[in-house]
Amino acid sequence: MSVLDEIGGYLALAGLASSSGAGGYTLVQHWLPDSTALPNKTVALIETGGAPPSLPLELDHPGFQVQVRGEPVTRVATTFTDTRAQADAIFAALHGLGPKTLPSTSAAASRYYPFIAANHSPALLHVDPVGRPVMVCNFTATRSRT
Repeated sequence: MSVLDEIGGYLALAGLASSSGAGGYTLVQHWLPDSTALPNKTVALIETGGAPPSLPLELDHPGFQVQVRGEPVTRVATTFTDTRAQADAIFAALHGLGPKTLPSTSAAASRYYPFIAANHSPALLHVDPVGRPVMVCNFTATRSRT
């Protein structure tokens, strides 16, 4: 099972994003295209390089990135503020989380996470061609294989 399934499950339970868009932000587990194929308000979970596994312990250290995209800046005056607030809420929910067993968005069993840490605070990645701000934050998790 993917770390993205478990992080996505946790964010859905926390009401921060879901695959249905309930709560205001749609959750995807892949890159965030600059197209209009997805809703403006989208949270993307992307696998990144993590740290080497711990030996002989049964621990992995996967990395993942959270990208939060908001409404086009031209539509709402508070768009950037709203997008930052959502990125900050996800940062607060994930940074320092643990020890915790996280649910999954798939049918596979949940996994135990001793710790999840942000590598930095949320930051503006860019404004896409449609004018939507995209905030980003990278994380490293400690995840049990058993």
